Amino acid sequence: MVNVKKIISMVLCFLMVFQLGISSVINVSASDNKIPESIKILAIGNSFSTDSMQWLYDILTDIGVKDIMLGNIYKGGCALTTHYEYANNSTAGYVYYECSNETEGKWVKKNETATILDGLKAHDWEYISMQQASANSGEPDTFEPALSGLIKFVNENKTNKDAKLMWNMTWAYQGDSKHAQFHKYGKKQDIMYYSILDAVKKKVLPHEEISFVIPVGTAIQNARTSFVGDTLTRDGHHLHNYIGRYIAGAMWVKSILSADLSSIKGVHSKPAEITPDMLEVVVESVENAYKSPYEVTQSKKKSTDDKTDYESNQNTAYVKITESGKYDKETDSFLFDNGILVYNGKPTVYLSDAALDLGDESCYYLNDTLYGPQSFLDILHGKVTYEKYSGPIVECNLSLTEDQGNFTAKIDIMNYLKDETLDGTIKFKNPEISSVVGDVEIKDVPSREKYTKEISIPLYAKGAIGIDLSYDFVTKHGTYSYTGDKFFVFANSVKDISIDGKIQDNEWSNATKVILNKPSQIVNIKDWKGEDDLSVTAYIGYDDETFFFAAKCKDDKFKAEKTSAHWNGDSIQFAFWHDNTDNKFKPGSYPIPFTEFGVNFFEGKAASYRSKVQTANIKTGDVTGLNLSIDAKDGETVYELSIKWKDLFGYDFSPKTNDSLGFGFIVNDNDGEGRRGWIEYAEGIGSSKDTNKLSTLVFKGEKEYIENDIEYVPFRYALTSLGAELIEWTDDTKTASATKNGVKFEAKIGESYVSYNGKEIISQGKNKIINDRTYIPLETLDDVFGYVNN
Repeated sequence: MVNVKKIISMVLCFLMVFQLGISSVINVSASDNKIPESIKILAIGNSFSTDSMQWLYDILTDIGVKDIMLGNIYKGGCALTTHYEYANNSTAGYVYYECSNETEGKWVKKNETATILDGLKAHDWEYISMQQASANSGEPDTFEPALSGLIKFVNENKTNKDAKLMWNMTWAYQGDSKHAQFHKYGKKQDIMYYSILDAVKKKVLPHEEISFVIPVGTAIQNARTSFVGDTLTRDGHHLHNYIGRYIAGAMWVKSILSADLSSIKGVHSKPAEITPDMLEVVVESVENAYKSPYEVTQSKKKSTDDKTDYESNQNTAYVKITESGKYDKETDSFLFDNGILVYNGKPTVYLSDAALDLGDESCYYLNDTLYGPQSFLDILHGKVTYEKYSGPIVECNLSLTEDQGNFTAKIDIMNYLKDETLDGTIKFKNPEISSVVGDVEIKDVPSREKYTKEISIPLYAKGAIGIDLSYDFVTKHGTYSYTGDKFFVFANSVKDISIDGKIQDNEWSNATKVILNKPSQIVNIKDWKGEDDLSVTAYIGYDDETFFFAAKCKDDKFKAEKTSAHWNGDSIQFAFWHDNTDNKFKPGSYPIPFTEFGVNFFEGKAASYRSKVQTANIKTGDVTGLNLSIDAKDGETVYELSIKWKDLFGYDFSPKTNDSLGFGFIVNDNDGEGRRGWIEYAEGIGSSKDTNKLSTLVFKGEKEYIENDIEYVPFRYALTSLGAELIEWTDDTKTASATKNGVKFEAKIGESYVSYNGKEIISQGKNKIINDRTYIPLETLDDVFGYVNN
């Protein structure tokens, strides 16, 4: 078992940066800012050296190096101990890659059974890098004696006696990484980052044979404070193929050559992958890491020049809590002399019988050591004062139940009162909910414990598309108000949609209608004049293969901008997130598979551009497989589009009843003087890139039909939802039938009854055919299957 206490011994390392020769070590350069004609660089590493060197050739070319030879001795996941063992035993356990002028800047496999010695002898290398395996990079105890042994081996076998040895300081994992070894660092990105710094200072800097450290980890951490956020990996630990790897390569160039990075252009083969705004973040992050290699420098690039704001997703700085206190293992609490109590990881102060909340971030323990956010350290030092907290902490999580048309609201109530049970009342603000649910009483929640209340909320019955789940939790200690999210409830199956820029009622009548015409839906438009200024009536539908969307946008002035920056002009932006993995959404991140694209009418034609993507087989740029038609003019613009699910996500996807995905769209407005703002259905696109703020789009099959106050449901959809099989249609008798558990159910078109094993059950309405589909009265399902009608 690794001793994490020893590993994470940085002790406020971001408050007390070691000054022992850091500047002189880190800023060693090859040629006093003069760019050499040629360069030869070798890495002894693993996939993280591959990440670091992927775009090194492009960057070196941009700054003026003419003759380039790069080598990589690669073994996946290889740690220092294995490198040292393989070197001593001449083990052919590596793949040797080269990238050079001869290979036209592409990485080419040269030897599949290479030794470290093979790599060292391949060329007269001028620079040779080493690194630790990522999971061990913050564990000082894993470095020796392997590092000393490897340094000796390299120095004894390098063919160029003047070759400089470098240390590639790797990066902390993404905050929501699923890496199996992330637990070593409490699954906290900052703890891993500061642990890496600690290991480098203790184990690498003392080696005079290592000329300098390449602070890639700091450059990545710097960039995470920009609008790019915590999105710099492709799987939680390996760097993003473009922006992440490019930052690492630029850091190598800066560290090796002290080069001016103003001439770098981004990835030559994929110029659209690193936008000018991103390139500014690259240069800023690398320059700051070069100046301050062992501390995070906050980015000044908080938003892009296109005025689309991104949430930077800055991580809380975690520090070792050194103040005296007593830890009680039975209650998992830590009590300090000044009255601050950490209970279940959350810092709390007790004042008589009321609790004082000290923030959202939790403390946590590694072995017997307590770690917490910087704000908690400020509390211990008496730097921060707080007002009395007004009530218990309440969180609400909404999830679909298995029952058709019902949601269950799960409300978690944490009682922070000292030695007192908690009572209260949940009062929903939405009349559609409160009229059905009423006031929900909460009784006797034990002190310092969490209680979960499940409340059934019938949203689907009325066909609502946006439900406000705001509520007040009223207690004698005060009222806690929760502002509920708007949850998109359903999309209906459609057919025979023609994408021609003309919205016909008969083709979109079965789709879900969304109307955006309220001031609360307007963002950043301070002089909005009403519906004719900007409003939207949209239609959403789907079938097994395709997503369909149409919109009539009232807009007094039409003005589009170039498609690659469509958000600056009149346009529509869409975001989709589908949970087919174990990834959790996190503000500012783009979990797989996430995609965002926009459509507009520019220079006489309908066009599309995919600006964000994190999914297999899909690229940014033009949206392939999109069928799009736009009729644009002052006063009203009509959009119609369809796209196959496979083209949207890059893999086979066919929505089933009650499946769901994250979804949102906004309509941007430009009246000729730049982007005014937008009207939105769901946040998470315009103001911040946040999948938490997207709506939930639920697939509900065919739409209900109401006639003379009688509700009808599609026969196939209703019966299959209830588990029936053998859905059949007999054309001669115009009869639909289905079987469940040996019971046969039949509905003959035009009759006011249904049969149940041959017995007639009278209904108020007649069985119907609507749009070539069989519909039956919903009430019949009560009798036949015991279905409860909402």
